[in-house]
Amino acid sequence: MVIRAKFLTEITNGVPIVLRCVYISLSRFSLTEKLAHNNHQMWRAQVLSALRGAQLVGFISASAQPPAAFLPQPKDSKNKDVAPLPNPEYETWIAKDQQVLKYLLSSMSRVILSQISTAETVAAAWATVECMFASQS
Repeated sequence: MVIRAKFLTEITNGVPIVLRCVYISLSRFSLTEKLAHNNHQMWRAQVLSALRGAQLVGFISASAQPPAAFLPQPKDSKNKDVAPLPNPEYETWIAKDQQVLKYLLSSMSRVILSQISTAETVAAAWATVECMFASQS
């Protein structure tokens, strides 16, 4: 519970500080144009640069996985009926992933967005885009 309390104290105006930093980091990187069928390489270079600059490029990796949703039970715990504690790092990871997904989706034309909009994570959206444009590389 101490970790959760620390996490909650890092809130400013209702938004955890770490998430506010993600938003600010990505909002500084504007793209010259949205992803369309004819500009994938230019768009990709700009997006990768923004994600690297914000230290968020790991979220688009196919191996990107959130941490465990719950904290592990202590090995010496005698009471097995204790409810598991939520892992605040899980919530933070999910929130960051969704902010990066929003950034990615907002950088696409309507035509491309209609083909990507069912992606639930930024890694899934990135993989779909990469498959769509694989023959152009």
